[in-house]
Amino acid sequence: MKTVAVLGAMPAELRPLLRHVDRRVSPAGRLRSLASGAATELTLGACPGTTLLAAVTGVGTAAAGVAAARILATREVDRLFLIGIAGGVGPRMHVGDLVVPEVVEDGASGALFRPRPLPGIEPRGRLLTTDTLVVDHGELSHLAAGGTIALDMETAAVAAACEDVGCPWSVIRAVSDRAGASGVDSGVLDLVRTDGSTDLSAVLRHVTASPWRIPRLIRLARGMHVATRVAVRTFLDALTRLCTAPVGEEP
Repeated sequence: MKTVAVLGAMPAELRPLLRHVDRRVSPAGRLRSLASGAATELTLGACPGTTLLAAVTGVGTAAAGVAAARILATREVDRLFLIGIAGGVGPRMHVGDLVVPEVVEDGASGALFRPRPLPGIEPRGRLLTTDTLVVDHGELSHLAAGGTIALDMETAAVAAACEDVGCPWSVIRAVSDRAGASGVDSGVLDLVRTDGSTDLSAVLRHVTASPWRIPRLIRLARGMHVATRVAVRTFLDALTRLCTAPVGEEP
């Protein structure tokens, strides 16, 4: 592989990656570049000769689809990865659990997408992409019974952009929170700007109006911290295996 793209909806989902790439630019400088929305070239020592394009797509299907299509139109990408957090579905999914699905479903259209397999990882379950925050326990139980293990807001849109141009793609997520957990409602989405960055003014208004939500937000932040590191660690391991696999043997 010569060029690999790795996308995250929010800067926080790619931040752990920055500790593992070249040190010619400060971590703060690299994070600012990612937050700009442009693709940032990174170098990974374990994959000599491979350029890593990292980019923040923004939250939601519309933003993610546009960002992925833009990168694929301007660069020749050998493989694309989408990494980050997901909401776990069902009692067996816990914070930090890895989500590498067999199939991704677009909740709006019902379209199904199958990610390219990853070396050493057995895919399982279904990842549902939806712009709606699902909190109804009856609906979540129905999804779990049908094989859905997690929810996100970007993967199906990125998958569609990749398949439009024939670019192999994979998704690696980890559970940051259980979907439908108490204290989470659509107001949480208002705390993040469309570019994926945290709206600190909105957070301040949120906790001022409802101080009882502060412990819940702290748990969400901790869960995200755990999940992003699991996803990045898994991505780096998979990429290293792909870079060192004999030609023609990579999945």
